[in-house]
Amino acid sequence: MIKLNKLNKAEIVDIYSDMLTQFPPDELKSLEHLQALVKNDNSRFYSIIYDNCAVGYISIFFTNNFLWVDYFAIFKAFHSKGFGSKLLAYLKEYFTCHRGCFLEVEKINKDDINTQRRADFYIKHGAKRLDVKYFFPSKNPFELDLYYISYDGNSATSDDIKIAVKDAFLTIHSDVDNVNEIYSKIEF
Repeated sequence: MIKLNKLNKAEIVDIYSDMLTQFPPDELKSLEHLQALVKNDNSRFYSIIYDNCAVGYISIFFTNNFLWVDYFAIFKAFHSKGFGSKLLAYLKEYFTCHRGCFLEVEKINKDDINTQRRADFYIKHGAKRLDVKYFFPSKNPFELDLYYISYDGNSATSDDIKIAVKDAFLTIHSDVDNVNEIYSKIEF
């Protein structure tokens, strides 16, 4: 059975070395920023545990009865063994007081089959791509798709989406100097 183990500031260091191999540099926050986020009551970094073994990690921001998945990865040694699917099912079961979760997902690039695989994975687990022109806040902002998985059977309203994005920008993306300028480019 999957479970989550909350990580502290020091434990994130070990996870960060894996993040450097699994996420594009433009999507990575600094280690210092991730460590600062765990001091925020609304932001948590977890190790994904299966049968007493760490199989991956997830960073979650809690906003207005929703989850915002900031980072989610399964360690390469455990890829294609169903742990990602188990985790998404676990989140839905464990966070029952939340209405659903938001996911930033790279746009599908026909020249990169992995982008299609990632989108298909989330769609298979009930994610719907939102009709939002979304920009990932970074030094060089770029467009991503924003997806939503409902936990209560209801869609996120336009106001829900706006509040969640604004909260995420002000908290988990607060390390970006021009975050407000990037936010103003988003089309809801």
